Amino acid sequence: KLIPFECTHGINGKDDAKCPCCRREVKLGILQTLKKLEAANEIVEVMVWHDSPRQGTKNGKQNTQRELYPEEMTVSELVRRFLKAVDTGLPHYQEICWLKLMQEIDFTLLPRDSILIFTDFAA
Repeated sequence: KLIPFECTHGINGKDDAKCPCCRREVKLGILQTLKKLEAANEIVEVMVWHDSPRQGTKNGKQNTQRELYPEEMTVSELVRRFLKAVDTGLPHYQEICWLKLMQEIDFTLLPRDSILIFTDFAA
């Protein structure tokens, strides 16, 4: 399902003017309630991605690799970090879905005897 652009990027590109129907406060409102309960101060163990040092350097910087590590935090901190990740991830997800949809439309418009070559110059 394609998330409406106004929900992830704002109305007319204004990030602070997102549509009121599907904002995260509406869809994930239970998390705000969870932060107000007694359980909000409980410590839980979660797995968090961290940069772990690796052997060697590149351009004068220590080599690293992303790895999961256990970390203890309160439920309210967990909710705060989750909502921050949602704010970052939803626009990215919406853009990927939009690109896939456009790609499907482009494929249907190509003549049958066409060859399409994809490259990734950024890799």
